[in-house]
Amino acid sequence: MPHRLVEVEDYPAGETTRSVQAAYERAYGHDSKQPGVYAPRDWSRLSFALDQTIKGGTVLDIGSNRGQFPNMLAETERYRRIVSVDVTLNRNFLPLHMDAIEYLKMSVADLEFDDRSFDVVTCFEVLEHLEPEILLAGLSELRRVCKRQLLISVPYAEAPPIFRGHRRRFVDADLAELFPHADLTLLKGRNSQWMFIEEDLETLA
Repeated sequence: MPHRLVEVEDYPAGETTRSVQAAYERAYGHDSKQPGVYAPRDWSRLSFALDQTIKGGTVLDIGSNRGQFPNMLAETERYRRIVSVDVTLNRNFLPLHMDAIEYLKMSVADLEFDDRSFDVVTCFEVLEHLEPEILLAGLSELRRVCKRQLLISVPYAEAPPIFRGHRRRFVDADLAELFPHADLTLLKGRNSQWMFIEEDLETLA
């Protein structure tokens, strides 16, 4: 499918990313092999995502891990409401800006918000973990609660055998079926790659 290409390991991390990354390294060290602790390329991917995110308004982040991206959003001080949800609350969620973040237990397939509640909805490296029926319900919910910009990323053309926690691979046919109107960016690393997906819900409404 048509897409632009970003060499993710060459993408410069901005000041906000560097600040939050330093806080996580102080809290958890530099061990990127520990579950939920990010390697430099992952911070570069989040920095790219932050740069694409509409500034201002309200944001819902799905599957927030240890809170890296919601903390980056809060660090910018540009959003009047930031909500982070996960199917299981992570006891290692780092409370850098918990006064600015609502952290809730919730399934992507059953988001307890009104239609068009958030200007921006983000969902990074979540969909590959979902069973097929949950995936479709989750996508429907993401679009339902999003008013303007939906941002998603998934591993792209993952080499078999796929990671044990993943339930599916995403290749061009999947992207064409699930995201026919999205703008796509391939975030290419040395050993892995991800597809960054952006839908403009104002245009699609």
